Amino acid sequence: MTDIEQMMRTLKLGGLAKEWKSVEYHDTEQYVTELLKIELHEREVNRINRMVRIAGFHVIKTLDDFEWRPEMELPAGKGKPDISWCSWNRQNTSCNSDCSESLSGRA
Repeated sequence: MTDIEQMMRTLKLGGLAKEWKSVEYHDTEQYVTELLKIELHEREVNRINRMVRIAGFHVIKTLDDFEWRPEMELPAGKGKPDISWCSWNRQNTSCNSDCSESLSGRA
């Protein structure tokens, strides 16, 4: 582990410590922006994993993993392709959070 990686870990920048060498430098703003995006993504993934662990879920299941059976009833006019976490959640709950791509497991 380099001194830079050690300092990043001390500052609780684990995402950067793992990925900073993979970012190509073109100019300062682009480089810092990409580094910050890496850290933000890592923190979001960690936050979701922590919430799942605290909730006690044993298995994480995405809509792709879900077993769709003919006897299941969906809202009128809705089919399997119409159902997604964000569109359903915004209409049926008081969710105030941003439904990002990371919630669906897609980057």
